[in-house]
Amino acid sequence: DESSTSDTAVEMSPESQTENNESATDNDESSAAEPTEATVIAKRGDRNDTVKEIQAMLIRLNYLTGNADGDYGKKTESAVIDFQRDNGLEQTGIVTQEVYDALRAASESIPEPVTYARYTAKEVYSQYESNEIAGDSEFKGKTIEVTGKVDEVGTSLFGSPYVYLKADSYGFQLLYFNFSRNDLDQLASLREDQTVTIRAKCTGWSIMSVNFDDSELRSEERRVGK
Repeated sequence: DESSTSDTAVEMSPESQTENNESATDNDESSAAEPTEATVIAKRGDRNDTVKEIQAMLIRLNYLTGNADGDYGKKTESAVIDFQRDNGLEQTGIVTQEVYDALRAASESIPEPVTYARYTAKEVYSQYESNEIAGDSEFKGKTIEVTGKVDEVGTSLFGSPYVYLKADSYGFQLLYFNFSRNDLDQLASLREDQTVTIRAKCTGWSIMSVNFDDSELRSEERRVGK
């Protein structure tokens, strides 16, 4: 019998086909929105060196404070959410490959902090006193940080403020620091024998003192007297 051996064709109405297509599309979008296990780099509860690297980048970008300990906790998750929000990414608190790449790019765009060699006033003066050529070789033209006790604070004949630091106990060995007039308010709080650190560019030896220009009182000393 031909009717018993022929295949039966099942036709779907146009409405049913549309509903199935929309359902498949919704499922595809849902799975695309949720990070898969393969794309997740780190998430809350993880503890490893990758988390430590992510935390270091968040700290560098000022989204996280403290130390990078490799423990992906609530604070790290909140920091990730803040970063995602500020960079137009979905706020999941999960570090996917996309988030990780964005973190690295943002972190690497920040220049490395400049560090300066630190010396005591006595160390700088002693080098120049024993050998001016050696002193110039080590210090002249370089910006360094010098720590010492204040001997005198004043203004030159041209109105530029200056600070002398002692290299000895009696004030016979001095380092001269030339400041900008914009620094007058900061320097007004300094007092004799106060220990301060000054960042400045060494210009060399002159008449029993080592001279510096472009001087800047470091932040911890700026708060003195306020």
